[in-house]
Amino acid sequence: MSLHHDGSPAALWQIASMQLSVPAFDLQISITDTEPLIWRRLQVPLTLTVPEFHLAVQAAFGWENSHLYAVRCVDRAGKPREIVGPQDLTEDLDAEPASGVVLSELLDAQKPGSALEYEYDFGDSWTHHVEVLGSADLPAGELLCVDGATRGPVEDSGGPHGYQRLLQIVADPEHPEHADATSWIFGVTGEYGSHFAPATFDRQAANRKTPAAQPPMVAAATRRRGA
Repeated sequence: MSLHHDGSPAALWQIASMQLSVPAFDLQISITDTEPLIWRRLQVPLTLTVPEFHLAVQAAFGWENSHLYAVRCVDRAGKPREIVGPQDLTEDLDAEPASGVVLSELLDAQKPGSALEYEYDFGDSWTHHVEVLGSADLPAGELLCVDGATRGPVEDSGGPHGYQRLLQIVADPEHPEHADATSWIFGVTGEYGSHFAPATFDRQAANRKTPAAQPPMVAAATRRRGA
């Protein structure tokens, strides 16, 4: 189909935008065993690598990227996969390194309901259920947090059950550990008192933190330079 335009900047920009869109996953990511459920809806390019996906999840949930992570699934070829990163810290682990693995090897955007498991911090064991909602079109170079609920957990708070206990202590000024818990949260997050709002979610803030995706040609050139 041919495109006709009047030569105006607006028309040219519209055509450029159509040409620069890329196919993407529409994903819902939920942290298991959290109550209320902590979840995000992300749209990410099909060409995203697992390390890039890791950084997108870190940004969307407010994690600090200070621990190992793993992705577990049965891939599109029917092969069980356990992929661990970052690579420089996982050389002694009996698992596939994350570097070079593309998300579209593992998930099919045309199969809603297909899923994988992303675990962050093997000590606290924050398990994220990543489910395909469908496909999407995304501006090249962008990752989007479309929706979500509830502030991400505080780093190193002991996993879902430890974090739930922490929230109960902070919500009770009469609890003997209230002052210590409040001070600890401030030390980790910089948020004190009413500024720490675990029930809220700021989508705009999540998108400001979300890293840009490299367009395929740029990513390929980067890999060639590093080869």
